[in-house]
Amino acid sequence: MTATIPISPKVYLVGAGPGDPKLLTLRAVECLKMADVILYDGLANPQILIHARPDCRQICVSKHGREKSWTQQEITQQVVSEALAGNCVVRLKGGDPAVFARSAEELEKLAAENIPFEVVPGITAALAASSYAGIPITHRDWASSVAFITAHGQAMDGGEEVDEPHHWQAISAFPGTLVFYMGVASAARWSRKLIDAGKSPTTPVALIQHCSLPIQKTAFCTLQDIAQKIEQLQWSPPVITIVGDVVNLGTTLDWFSKRPLFHRTVLLTRPRELSDEWRDVLESLGARVWTHPVVAIEPLSIDWERLAKDSDARPDWLVFTSRNGVRHFVESLKASGRDARWFKDARIATVGPATAATLRDYHWIPDLTLASDCNADHLGRVLGSQVQNRLVWFVRGDKGGDALRDQLRSGGANVCELLAYRNRDIESADPDVLQSMQQGEIDYTTVTSQSIAKSLAHLFGEHLHRTRLVSISKNVSQTLESLGYSVYAELAPEEFALPSSWIKLANGDHAPIRP
Repeated sequence: MTATIPISPKVYLVGAGPGDPKLLTLRAVECLKMADVILYDGLANPQILIHARPDCRQICVSKHGREKSWTQQEITQQVVSEALAGNCVVRLKGGDPAVFARSAEELEKLAAENIPFEVVPGITAALAASSYAGIPITHRDWASSVAFITAHGQAMDGGEEVDEPHHWQAISAFPGTLVFYMGVASAARWSRKLIDAGKSPTTPVALIQHCSLPIQKTAFCTLQDIAQKIEQLQWSPPVITIVGDVVNLGTTLDWFSKRPLFHRTVLLTRPRELSDEWRDVLESLGARVWTHPVVAIEPLSIDWERLAKDSDARPDWLVFTSRNGVRHFVESLKASGRDARWFKDARIATVGPATAATLRDYHWIPDLTLASDCNADHLGRVLGSQVQNRLVWFVRGDKGGDALRDQLRSGGANVCELLAYRNRDIESADPDVLQSMQQGEIDYTTVTSQSIAKSLAHLFGEHLHRTRLVSISKNVSQTLESLGYSVYAELAPEEFALPSSWIKLANGDHAPIRP
């Protein structure tokens, strides 16, 4: 998809949707990719910002921010100033810009300054809450209309909250579903006004917090009990409140909370570029997924000019043990102006199907693929006399084990180690992830290499006992056990991307680690 480049400075008011970044519109993504600066609400999911350019400035203009609380006037002035400075500006608003988002104030100022603008709709919270809670806000028998109502009012920025000038008699008699935005703090007041105006005290009510996110919660009560229910729940915003007979369908039509990993949290610890497929699978099953690489993978320089000068340096075998090794080795080769033809008749061995698959992505076909948990003895038996008196390039990272190299040498191979990348340990854990680990809120943590196992032990220490460790191989499991941790389950690399594997884990129906 090619984004259009604005001819003149322009402001895009973009709806960020209800929370799930996958609910962003295609036009919204285009705008984010064009932006020089993004001014985003505190309720907008930060993951949406991955669509921004690396050089794009990102400013949180939350009215309840940790570092600064912005007034509406300050936000509007910042938007205007950025546009007049010649920047392409995206004003990212939670939900839909036209629904209780004070967009008119910003647009009127832009129009007064003759600044071009565009409004990009987003999914408003009322519609998302309806879909994700299984509550259709219209129904041919119960509700042929729906009303969106803000239950929050304010005299001016920073002023004391005041009642919205609603006609409660008309709202109470409205022949359809009522959906209240921002109604938690004032629920006792507006529910009493509805009842006093004639609304039945036993009218069904649904409260939906964090709609469309893995942490979504739904609670049910009646209109007369809503204040007590909110006091009991102690929920903080954002919360959508649905009032009407359609709420009764919520227990029957709810699909979101019935997914097998709903309200389960999974920590993915390998590099982000390798985690996307797993993340998609886990999120489709309802899991809350944290992606927190605990090692950084950095390419190392390979002196191809030196290797090219020595005709005897051309290998008979190439041995790859990881996807990172394949990727950084081949990319380095390409950057030198060479390709697979340079190796002539060399044969290739890979350890693990994922390593072989990455090699095939570059249109290289391995001659031999060994199991992921292949140990040094097994490799020696398989290669045997094939490597005796042969030159073997062993492509690896700087922290890989030496057992495979030593076994090849003991079999008579002339082994040349090529370090294609290095693993750099992350020095400190993300504060939010660390807090979740300390509180035992992370259900599963993936461990996909020995270096990751060691880095996890360094970052989380004894708190790592509070999560279920899911290992990728026997070698990794043994490393974890040597560090004093128990392994909950062991999955082959290809099993991490299978929904059935995670469903079995969630049901406790996995194979034991040790017989």
